[in-house]
Amino acid sequence: MKQLPKIRILLVLSVCCLFTVFAGAQQVNLNGRIYTKQNQPIPGAKVSFFNTAGALLDDCFTNSRGEFNVQNNRAFRRGLVVRVDVHAEGYDVFTREYTLSRGRFGTIQLDPLLKIKGVVKSDQGAYLDGVTVSFFDQSGNQRGVAVSSINGKYESEPLFRSNETITVTAKRPDYSEESKTVQVRSAVVVADFVLETRTVISGFVLDEVTLDPVPEAEVSFFDRDSRLITTRTTNQSGYYDFDNPFTLGEIVRVRMEKKDYRPGEETIIIAKGINRLDFKLLKKIDEGIKVIVRVYDRKGDKALEGVSISYQNRGARETQTAPNGETQFRINQRGGFDLPMRINKPGFREMQVTHRLREDEDNYVNINLLKAKTICPCFLYGAIGLAAVSGGSYWLSRKPYNDYKDFKNLDRQRDYDTANRYVRIGTVSAAVAGAALTSWIVCKIVEKKRINEMSNQGKLIGLAPLASDSGLGVQLGLVYNF
Repeated sequence: MKQLPKIRILLVLSVCCLFTVFAGAQQVNLNGRIYTKQNQPIPGAKVSFFNTAGALLDDCFTNSRGEFNVQNNRAFRRGLVVRVDVHAEGYDVFTREYTLSRGRFGTIQLDPLLKIKGVVKSDQGAYLDGVTVSFFDQSGNQRGVAVSSINGKYESEPLFRSNETITVTAKRPDYSEESKTVQVRSAVVVADFVLETRTVISGFVLDEVTLDPVPEAEVSFFDRDSRLITTRTTNQSGYYDFDNPFTLGEIVRVRMEKKDYRPGEETIIIAKGINRLDFKLLKKIDEGIKVIVRVYDRKGDKALEGVSISYQNRGARETQTAPNGETQFRINQRGGFDLPMRINKPGFREMQVTHRLREDEDNYVNINLLKAKTICPCFLYGAIGLAAVSGGSYWLSRKPYNDYKDFKNLDRQRDYDTANRYVRIGTVSAAVAGAALTSWIVCKIVEKKRINEMSNQGKLIGLAPLASDSGLGVQLGLVYNF
């Protein structure tokens, strides 16, 4: 009776060992080979294993002998249903379900994907390069694209399964589009094309100033009797084309129209192939560019009333009046052009100004006018200095005469009087020249100071010479804007 517990322990240990051996026997190692139909190994093929729910259990790649092997994966047990997918470049995808027993898949053979190739010629027998060849399946899905070379040849990638029906389309802008339907049965399927030359009128519609494309422009085609043939609309790139069985040498009139643009029209003589006709349309300016002119006095602190402003607007001369020193008008012109203006006011000097128009904002022009026939303060100071120098020089020239007035020799006294006269004339001349030079220098200093003040207050845009220059010296009008 005392040996009974020991027997129970031995029984439990035996059951555990049997269970372990049974569980190990349930685990399966997977192996197999991936070959071609010609029994050639396919190295680098990817083998994936999925359960019935689509979850990936494991994957591996074949070696140089086309063999694959998966070991020590507890997910693979006898009786498990797995889906095996095999992917290899240039071969059709292999998919099949297996119920695992011993894990040996044997040899799996893959079907190669097939190519479509051919030659593209024109109706004149010339080989065509740059032809886009597209491949579509029966559902209309595009499977691939190829482009013909300089000798007209094209060849697709290996994309197609055996016995698959494929539609092949060859297209080039200056030739007609051709399509063929082929049945893929051999390793390489041949599909040759002969394209007919198209007679096309095509081109781009651009903005004349910015050279940007003009989308949704209406392009109308008329025959020589002005009868409408058809109408096309430009795309987002401003491109249009029209393919029609024109007669060679036929005269066609093409008219371009777009809202907010001035229409354009051209006549073309039809030639074989692509007839290129580009248009540049000029945009209409309904409201024009706004120009605001303000006229001030010389110091710039007082607006001048009753100023007349003349300017050119599309070749016509127009005149505006600034009753309170300010006026505004619109110019039917594009930005970047120069606007000449002439400013007049009674009692002030006339000024001519040229302003560069800006299209993206209002154009402010501030002008300072100088009074007519006014004496510059610099010249007044110069006149005072001239009088002082002249008086002093006359006093100095009289001094020698007073020193010799008691000479008894009248001849010598007469000689001294003559000498004094020449001295006075020379002194006065030198004084006048010095005063004029001094006034000129002072005026230049004042003018430079005024320019600096204007530059600090606003943007100086030019110095305009006055049309009529009266008074002493030459002065300049200052022109600036905000």
